[in-house]
Amino acid sequence: MFENKHIVLPTDRLRKLCLEKGWFDCGTVELYEKMLEMNEFGVPMDELAAIIWFCTDAGGYSEVDILDCLFAEYLKFYCEQYGC
Repeated sequence: MFENKHIVLPTDRLRKLCLEKGWFDCGTVELYEKMLEMNEFGVPMDELAAIIWFCTDAGGYSEVDILDCLFAEYLKFYCEQYGC
């Protein structure tokens, strides 16, 4: 369907998702900005999920849970932009 390396969430949606889920609560501001920048450059979504998971203590999310949420948000964005 989609190649993982080409999936990029809009920065505002990724920020909102992090706030809503309580992700990145253990990361520094510098790491958070680097994570957002990596997303903009198209880092594979599984790597993005690993970075978020590593810097998250709240909510009991697993790396797979985070990946599922990221991909669901991407599909929602894609459908809004291009129809499903």
